[in-house]
Amino acid sequence: MASTFAESLRCAIQADDNIAVVTLLEPKVKDGTATENEKLLCGVLLLMPPFADYEVAASIFCGLLKGDRSFEAAVWDVRLLAGLTLSV
Repeated sequence: MASTFAESLRCAIQADDNIAVVTLLEPKVKDGTATENEKLLCGVLLLMPPFADYEVAASIFCGLLKGDRSFEAAVWDVRLLAGLTLSV
């Protein structure tokens, strides 16, 4: 078993275990101790099944819009994606 947060996160990512990754990251995101990279990863994973938690993902991305990962946050922000329309 991994002994540190970073080691646990690395193992979960390498095992392609998105549930474990979100389980590790969500508490840090909620208490404000997650890095921008951790927040972005958590937000992206929350958009995917089995989570599909668009509201929480959008709030994470909104919090990143003024930081170093603002471009990535804007790309993934569902509120922005939902506003896009395609004309044929």
